[in-house]
Amino acid sequence: MVYKTDAIAAGHQVRTFPIPGTKSQVTTYPIVTLTQSKNTSLSQEFINLVTGPSGQQVLRQAGFGPP
Repeated sequence: MVYKTDAIAAGHQVRTFPIPGTKSQVTTYPIVTLTQSKNTSLSQEFINLVTGPSGQQVLRQAGFGPP
């Protein structure tokens, strides 16, 4: 079994089926800039990209739900 996003990426190579109760389960993916980073501005740019409209669109297209 794999995440829905992995199944979407695999296309027709895999079969999918619903599992009751999974819609109420939330998987979180924390994203932060580390204080030890040598390039915090670049880290913040990446966070802004991922959490901004274009990044969220890419994630939705890959099958990820809203944060």
